[in-house]
Amino acid sequence: MKIEFIIPTFVAINNLILILQCLIVQNNKNWKANVVIDGYTDLYDEIKEFYKNENRICFTHIKGPDGYFGHNARNYGVQNATEEWLLMTSDDNYYVPTFVDEVLKVIDNNTRFIYCDMIHNGYGYKVFECHHSSHNIDIGNMIMKSEFAKQLKLDKKRLDADGIMCGEYIDKFCKEENNVKKINSILYVHN
Repeated sequence: MKIEFIIPTFVAINNLILILQCLIVQNNKNWKANVVIDGYTDLYDEIKEFYKNENRICFTHIKGPDGYFGHNARNYGVQNATEEWLLMTSDDNYYVPTFVDEVLKVIDNNTRFIYCDMIHNGYGYKVFECHHSSHNIDIGNMIMKSEFAKQLKLDKKRLDADGIMCGEYIDKFCKEENNVKKINSILYVHN
């Protein structure tokens, strides 16, 4: 079982390198990264060359740049996800080295949605205690089953589209209390 990270990016090479390195140093190697570049630019040629031997990282260019918070690129990534579990993030976020391991440990036959607490730059890099509802969670710490996430779309024009999608996902696919798992640790940094 693997987690697929959907990472939208546009002209943010240094940020992208940092998040990819956060994934490479994961204790648990059961992950895949789908980097979705919002518009073609040759700025990514060097980074693609650098990671060419890392078979867990793939790069895709979509027509753009579309902007809109990277949601169009995320929607593309979700529709093309191949792993059972996915997580949409941003190219400037960080994950602790135990993130993948901690997430995979809580998955059982009833699990459909997983989240954790985070450090959030919008709150002075203080602890942000998350809850699976709008304005209480971030796209970067919502781990969903791909089969269900593919049935939803982020509203690309809404900054709060992640919270809205979270609510829709929980309402439609998490009818039983044990479908949602919270990891009571800080495993993610939002920038």
